[in-house]
Amino acid sequence: MNLIRTVQGVRKDRSIVPLDISFAKFDLDGVEYFTLIARDVSLRMQREREEKAHLDELAHVTRLGLMGEMVAGIAHQVNQPLTAVACYVQTCLSYLDADQPDLAQLRNVLNKSYQQALKAGEVIHHMREFVTFKTLHRSSVNINDLIVVCLNMCESEFNQYKIVRHLDLANNLPVLHIDSVQIEQVLLNLIRNSFDALKQKTQTKQRQLSIQSCLDNHHIVVRIKDNGPGIEPADQAKILTPFYTSKTTGMGMGLSICQSIVKAHDGELSFNSEPGKGTTFYFSLPLQE
Repeated sequence: MNLIRTVQGVRKDRSIVPLDISFAKFDLDGVEYFTLIARDVSLRMQREREEKAHLDELAHVTRLGLMGEMVAGIAHQVNQPLTAVACYVQTCLSYLDADQPDLAQLRNVLNKSYQQALKAGEVIHHMREFVTFKTLHRSSVNINDLIVVCLNMCESEFNQYKIVRHLDLANNLPVLHIDSVQIEQVLLNLIRNSFDALKQKTQTKQRQLSIQSCLDNHHIVVRIKDNGPGIEPADQAKILTPFYTSKTTGMGMGLSICQSIVKAHDGELSFNSEPGKGTTFYFSLPLQE
């Protein structure tokens, strides 16, 4: 039997000293013995306090970094619906300049603006919970329905940049148990990244964007492919890294946030790209019982 207790001792100068008291019982030649050992553990406890203070300092730095990422992420995600709201409001103003405004069109555009404003609020709410508590508001969702919703939201961009869309959505896909708002953000980010790439493509060749969904080994896979200029080899190794961007006005958070969201759903995000021929981003989400 060996018992150890930590107690406070008192030195001759009346100062307090932490002690480890070890008490042992053993038999030797039929005789029972007891041993009591006192150890001064002042240095050990001092080192523990210093290590704890150092870890607390590191944790503080980490929290500051996470706050920075969160702010940058929110700014990036909210910018999309706010940009849409600004475009819709501008459209409404142009309708009002007409001698006889088309109220039906005006109502339709205002409704779209209202929906985008709500979307901005949802993004802030969900991203805050995602960063702080890692919670997901899961519901049963058909990924094809989510893809169609995102394409409808980007309809004006397709028309503006004369981009031809191709859909290859598998029929009768199982539903996914996911956070629809977060996966919608992933889809919108990837689609708009393709828009940014296709805008660099000259009009000598048709701009094309294709979206495919399929079932692959208990995962639903979504692929978003464009025939833009592709990603340079030097950028490919860093493209998913936070704060890295090949765009002149980019923040470098979009793809990093997409990757974090997909990983939180136990999925994977990846891409392949060939300079001059285009890029395909794809992510997989596991089916859950």
